[in-house]
Amino acid sequence: MIRVQFKPLVMLVGAIGVFALTACTSEAAPLVNTPEPAAKLLSVATIPALADTASTEISSPIPAPIPTLIPLPTATPTVLPLRAGEVTNRIVFVSSDSQIYTILGDGTDRVRISPDRALLPQSEQKPGYTWPGWSPDASKILYSAAVPPTLSDSPYVLMTTNSDGSSVDAPDVLYENEPGSGNVVAGGPHYSLWSPDGKRVAFIAGTRDGLTVFVADVATRTAVPVVPGAPVYMDWSYDSQELVVHLGDRLLTYVAPFDQGPSAGLEGGSIRYFAPDYAPDDGRLLFLIDTNEGAALHMSNPSNGVLERIADAGAAAWFKWSPDGGSIVLLRGSFDVNGGSAIWIVDPTSGNEEFVARGDFLMSMWSPDGQKLLLAKRNAEFSRIMEWSIYDRDDGSLTDLVEFEPSGELRMMHVFFDQYLASHSFWSPDSKSIVFAGDLVGPLNSPGDEERDIDTVWVVNTSGDPKPTAIADGFMAFWSPK
Repeated sequence: MIRVQFKPLVMLVGAIGVFALTACTSEAAPLVNTPEPAAKLLSVATIPALADTASTEISSPIPAPIPTLIPLPTATPTVLPLRAGEVTNRIVFVSSDSQIYTILGDGTDRVRISPDRALLPQSEQKPGYTWPGWSPDASKILYSAAVPPTLSDSPYVLMTTNSDGSSVDAPDVLYENEPGSGNVVAGGPHYSLWSPDGKRVAFIAGTRDGLTVFVADVATRTAVPVVPGAPVYMDWSYDSQELVVHLGDRLLTYVAPFDQGPSAGLEGGSIRYFAPDYAPDDGRLLFLIDTNEGAALHMSNPSNGVLERIADAGAAAWFKWSPDGGSIVLLRGSFDVNGGSAIWIVDPTSGNEEFVARGDFLMSMWSPDGQKLLLAKRNAEFSRIMEWSIYDRDDGSLTDLVEFEPSGELRMMHVFFDQYLASHSFWSPDSKSIVFAGDLVGPLNSPGDEERDIDTVWVVNTSGDPKPTAIADGFMAFWSPK
């Protein structure tokens, strides 16, 4: 598989942070520079169940990649940007050559979002872009890029662009990493999270001294440091006025202008979880506190000023509010590689629990309508193979959907899924389909299938016929929020 690798994601950023684009008459070679060891959000090597998943090495043989279901649809890139208000129900994806596009779910109407790599003034290195993220209103897309040392001292750049393609070759630079800084995770120069009102972006970036949380103002394109340290995770309040940061076993709350130190904090909380989670409709906040038995899920409720214990969490847990704020999905896990996990839906008021599934689950993601959960489980025989299924709350059914080997980036998202769920979604806005990138596993019955030795973007219907449809070559894809 040929892919631009990240150390250089590549854009020419000048002294004023603007791209200078010129024509390039000869095809340049792909970037092959090896990135410096990535700083980790969490040292997954200390958690056997996660370390195995995050490994980039194949520890056991896996089934050979199988053919695609159908030839990819013809997708001639749109020359003109989309009309205003037309950016709905689209998928943003990173192509096999690290270019970013948006596309419809049927594989048509492809629109380039990142600057044309062929037009950048270089001779030996090609650009690449990664980790695109939709703004809450789908009007903008945030993404990371790296700058080769021949063009700039800054190794990585974070920027935004209009999702309709109108600013494709003139994105706004939000932040330029300082020289010598590394990735946040393997293949990820930054982790970025839009505020719900779309006016700010909280992001984690590497510095010479390690990881630091920043907040950038999208309009002024200025960023302020919030807090250094690791492991670190974060979430925005529903009104965009607070940013909560889980740093080690501390839980720190920051308010605008976000560079004045925490306004509140909880010491001695827990390291048995990753990301805290604000309710989508009010200031209720979920997090863990250690107990004699492991940890317990707690809720800070500003309406009554009470810290409420919701449920026992066990040795480790991952959790997420439903889109309407009425339920919590709780994945109880273990640091033991053979410990397995179980998924429950918890009523935050009564504490009643609805059993969902038990097994080696690594992810649970709410559908936008809150009626379904997308579940990811490791294959019992081949740990690099993911099995996705759908839990339907209406009838309590659990339906197998697809088996696939995820791309390296998607595998990393599984490891830190509760943090990435706040910023990236596989679900279509109507809750009927999902999108993912990787290689399918298992028999396909479509005649004339052709084998593809490259990561592929797939769309799967979650109700009715679940047969996947290949829509593009790519290693990362996410659906728009509207």
